[in-house]
Amino acid sequence: MANMTLASNSEFKSRVSQLKKDIRSAQIKAAIKVNTELLRLYWRMGADICEKQKSASWGDGWLKELSREL
Repeated sequence: MANMTLASNSEFKSRVSQLKKDIRSAQIKAAIKVNTELLRLYWRMGADICEKQKSASWGDGWLKELSREL
């Protein structure tokens, strides 16, 4: 019987609703942080690869080996 009264209590519903919004907001913020860090990593990797290409010899296979290792 206590569950029914809680489920119909508007203050309880409001708190649950706010908690759900807070959880969703935190999930979105976490996803944004992860994506930002991954983009930074990929940008650095791309810059490193471009820099290495400047000093690499044609056909030395370093890029193929790098892709195999990663």
